[in-house]
Amino acid sequence: MSPLDPLKLARLGALAFAIGAALAAALAVGGKAPPAGVRPAVASTTSLSAELDRCRALGAAAQGDRLCREAWRTSREQFLSVPGGRP
Repeated sequence: MSPLDPLKLARLGALAFAIGAALAAALAVGGKAPPAGVRPAVASTTSLSAELDRCRALGAAAQGDRLCREAWRTSREQFLSVPGGRP
């Protein structure tokens, strides 16, 4: 086999293309700020997470707790929601 074997060149070209595509995707995604109308849900997620932890600690008694039912409903809605609205 010669050093410029067509199969080796094809593999090298495919690898270079994959690396270039990954780099372009990383540059396109990184550094973008969220749109002006979108606010991060860090605080609400943290408080929801704390409430879900409390309900988890209650065990079976959480089924009768109104705040646990509300936290479960909110968590379910967030999980099932479609980003950007309904299609």
